[in-house]
Amino acid sequence: MYDFNSNLVIMNLDITRKVKILFTIPNFDTAGSGKHMVDLLRKLDHSVYEPFICCDHDRGGYYKVVEKLGYPIFIRKLAPDRGNYFKGFKLVLENARFFRENKFDIIHSFHWKSDWFEPLSARIAGIPWVYTKKSMVWHKHWTLRNKLARFVFILNPEMADLYPISPAKSSCVGLGPDVDEVIHKSRAIDKVLVKRELGVSDSLVLLSVANLVPVKNIDYLIKALAQLKTNKKLHLFVVGDKASDHGKELEDLVETLGLNASVTLTGKVLDVEKYISIADLYIQPTSQYGRSEASGVACMEACAAAVPCIGSDVAGLRFVIGQKDILIKPDDELALVEKLEGLIKKDESELKAIGKGLQNRMYSLFHMPNVARDHEKEYMKIVKN
Repeated sequence: MYDFNSNLVIMNLDITRKVKILFTIPNFDTAGSGKHMVDLLRKLDHSVYEPFICCDHDRGGYYKVVEKLGYPIFIRKLAPDRGNYFKGFKLVLENARFFRENKFDIIHSFHWKSDWFEPLSARIAGIPWVYTKKSMVWHKHWTLRNKLARFVFILNPEMADLYPISPAKSSCVGLGPDVDEVIHKSRAIDKVLVKRELGVSDSLVLLSVANLVPVKNIDYLIKALAQLKTNKKLHLFVVGDKASDHGKELEDLVETLGLNASVTLTGKVLDVEKYISIADLYIQPTSQYGRSEASGVACMEACAAAVPCIGSDVAGLRFVIGQKDILIKPDDELALVEKLEGLIKKDESELKAIGKGLQNRMYSLFHMPNVARDHEKEYMKIVKN
């Protein structure tokens, strides 16, 4: 699909080949942040940049999707299991050799953990290492990871204030979806057919997409649904891997509250856009405690599709949604109930106006082709230096 062999001179640099960038991520088990990474490298100028991918293994449904794109993929573990430092330092030297032998110009990590072995390998290999900060946590391992980095891409402006990230070596980039692509996919879906297949033809569809872990507060959402006072028929789809203790707890909660007919926990799915296309309202009630939202990948997808959204008033969702009247106080069940009731009462035209406003915001701040150009500016500065 792409020509990885052509040569060129980039600006006034002494480079007679494309800039080789290795994008690293642990896995493609889901189509979450890994999809945003792939969307980014797809939108780079391929006449200038030559993308490569490295991940720990080839499992996961989304890996098959990535594989079909035709980019070179290395299956290689770049970080050891936490605590195994002897194995870790051996891995550091092996990976430094791997980086040098492949003559990468930049290594861009999308690892969501605080691993510092990969940047140490890059430092030994003499290759600039950058990373995208994807979580709202910080501790000593993040400090070391940050010191080893040449540059940091942050996903919301509050990160620069909360964490010791130098403004001189960081940039806030709204790493979001390609809005045009989301719209095209949504329009291609037969929504009437999908709603009929899912048995919700006469329902107002509520949606939340999340890893089913406590910090996502899906239990708050299920409890809020049980308290809503409305004559409208509602159905909530919760899309995310439920094969965990917390997933079982949520299923038990649905059973206990007698909501089996109005709540579906789908489990892990790849065709998330199918659910987004039929959603009348998207809800992301993430907690302010623990590993809170840095951006909210699924919420961005919903906004891009012009689905009206409700989100917790936490850093990442504040940046994505940008409208105070559709943000809720985090970890407040009553606030969620009141906000849901207020939006459900609105007529279709009012909801569409909210969705359109969110879609316009996605175009202005998070549209992937624009984000790719922002990344390219920083990549070029790094190569020139």
